Parts: sequence; C-alpha cells; structure tokens
Amino acid sequence: MHRIKKIHPAAHGGLPKKLATEWKKVREEIEFKDEDASISKIELAQKIESIFSLLNDAHTNITFSFVDARYLKHAYTHIQAKDELISVNGKSKRDIFLENRNLFSTENDEYAISRIGNYITSLEGLAYLNIEPEDGAFNYEFQHIDGSTETFAYPISDFVSYDEYLSLNYAGNNEEENEEAPKQQSFVHYETDVKNSIATLTLDTCTFNDVYKETLRSFFDEVKTNKIRNLIVDLRNNGGGNSLVANEFMRYLAVNQYKEASSDLRMGPFTSHSAPDVIQNDKYEGYNFDGQIYVLTSVQTFSSAMMFAMYIKDNNLGQVVGEASGNNPSSYGDVVCFRLPESRLYMQVSWKKWYRIDESKDGELIEPDIPVKADDALSTVIELIVGPTIPEPEFVDYLGLDYQNPDELNAENLEGTEPATN
Repeated sequence: MHRIKKIHPAAHGGLPKKLATEWKKVREEIEFKDEDASISKIELAQKIESIFSLLNDAHTNITFSFVDARYLKHAYTHIQAKDELISVNGKSKRDIFLENRNLFSTENDEYAISRIGNYITSLEGLAYLNIEPEDGAFNYEFQHIDGSTETFAYPISDFVSYDEYLSLNYAGNNEEENEEAPKQQSFVHYETDVKNSIATLTLDTCTFNDVYKETLRSFFDEVKTNKIRNLIVDLRNNGGGNSLVANEFMRYLAVNQYKEASSDLRMGPFTSHSAPDVIQNDKYEGYNFDGQIYVLTSVQTFSSAMMFAMYIKDNNLGQVVGEASGNNPSSYGDVVCFRLPESRLYMQVSWKKWYRIDESKDGELIEPDIPVKADDALSTVIELIVGPTIPEPEFVDYLGLDYQNPDELNAENLEGTEPATN
C-alpha cells in the first residue's frame, strides 16, 4: 500500500478514509489466517482489488497471469462465429459484475461489464469471479449472429494449456498453409469513398510511431487530392495508448489553436498543477482541412482514445457518434507499473489526475452528439452524409472483421488478458 500512498494523487496527504478502512480489514484477514493456511494468487488479487476499486480509477488495478493457465478451447470458435455471450451458469454479464463489483476498478460500469468476456474464457478468470462449475461443467449461453440463442455445457477438461489452445485454433492460419486465412490489418488504416466525399480513418490503438504518422500523412494526402469534405475517425475498438496521436491529427486541421486538459501531477510528497492550456497548433504546411469531422465511439473507447474524442468534441471541431466512452475525462491516468515480488501479481498505479477540457461537463463521460449503438455508428454517419439510401457494396468493407491476435493470448502478457469473447 506504500506505493498508493507515494504515487496516487488521491492519496496525497493520506489514504482516503474508505480505502484506509478496507486496507486495515484486508490486512487483518491475511495476518490472522491459520499458520498452515495459505492464500492463493487469485485470492490475493481479489483482496488487493477490493481496495483499489474504491479509488474509482480504471487505470489503477491488479492483474494476474499464470504460466499454467487453462483456456476454454472453444473460445476461438465463438469469436469467429461472432457469438455474443449472454450468461454463464445462468448469470448474465451484468449480474456477474454486480455480484463482484469490488473486483473491478472502473469509472463506467458498462465498460467493466463489457470486459467480463476477458475473464470467463479461463479457469483462473472464472475463479476470480467466483464462478464454480455445476456438475463438473460451466454452462455458457451465447446469442448467434442470426439472433438465436444456444447453451453449451463445457466440462473442466475443455480448458487447455496456452500451447494447446494455439495448436487447436491457429494451426494452419498463415498464408503459406492456408490461403483463406484472415490477414491482420494494421492498427491504423483508412478507406476513401471519393464519390460521396468520405474518408474513414480507423485507429484501433493509440500508438504514436512512424507507422501512424506515415499512414496519417497518406490519409490526408488522399483527402487533399480528392477534395474530400467528410472525415470519419473510428475509435470504437480503441483501448488507448499515447494521447499524442490526437495532437498529430490536429496538425492537419484548419485550426490555429485548441485547448488541452489540465492535470495534477503527483511527485512523492508534492503535487504540481498544470493549468488548462491553449495550444498553438503546429500545422503542417500545405494541409488545412476544414470540412466535417465525425468521431465514432463505443464503451470500448478508453483512455487516450477517449481523450482523442474529447479533443474533437470539447474544442467544437466535430461530432461524436455512437456510445459513451469507457472512462471519464476527469479521471486518473499515466501509470507506474510493477510486479509484487512473491506472488508476481502485476500492478499499475496512476500518478496523474486529468480534468476535462470543457469544465462545465466535469465528471461526465464523453457522451455522443448522436447516440446510437456502436455497431450502427458508421452506417448512421454515412446516411447522415449521403442521405437515407442503401449504401454501395463497397461500404461493407468499412466494418472489417475483428480477428483475434494469438500474441495477445499469452498467459505471461503483462496486460494479463485472456482469450476474449463478446
């Protein structure tokens, strides 16, 4: 707990009362265990997260990973079929969350509920959520893409090692062995529809590197050459990263200056306040886009992706379409990461408090100007631009396919992610 006291802005001047009370309770529970009684890694993670969750900080949390983790071997099949998880052992994702509310650090309950799928595809994740097998099996209810529902009873033996999961689900999924295997798209890519004057930039992670900068330059080159007047920025599947991606995007716009968020920086015993700032836009010569901008968001639009949407919305540069963001603009962020020496639990703790650009909306999520289901956001914008007509077949490609990256399934990944399903 000394790291929270030393690093987190909420603990400057001492732990918040609720946090201190829970910390004392958890510490006593551990200290007064029988000498012969051990505590498992999952139990320890639950106890620590019960403390962290009181901060209402989605960036401060604890994650567990296991070398010998066991994954549901059928998960990939359901992902490929685009099945949506309805329930496990008769409990909906919302019910599972509400029963385990103290095990989630979140600023938006809907975001936490949407992440339940990251846990229920491993035995360890199920144990963390206190879900036990019934008659030796876990009962998963899925809704198929056609709207029908089906329940599958998967015994414990259907949970396999990471290597076996890969061999069962990814064998032959490369271009040499399988010409029909899905090709991975870059984290940033774009499509242009010259006929309707639309260009769509899809950004799945806020990675600020040469690939991003070169793709963005190519994107705006096509926008300029084809005199495109409508930009769509798709952040619906973006979990964040580096907020500089938004600043780079701004450099192509006909904007001389824009506002940035203020923040409090925790530096040991000191806190430094950074006042709201008006940034002089370092525009690229020859680029001056002044058309319409639409930002697509979902509950998965998180952290730096949320900030991207805030830059556009709070500076009145465009409209947000879709769902409310996954976390709050006035929230904690920028983390220090470390592992506990004995349990090897992975922890991250925020050291900065951000404040929303539009102070009149402090404490609110990034709410869409045009609220629609995330899946309908793109078609809604296209209809808004071209009118209520049936889109050309080429528009189908805008939706893309969400293929699972096997590298993200590694049980030793510091993010602690499990093979996910909806």
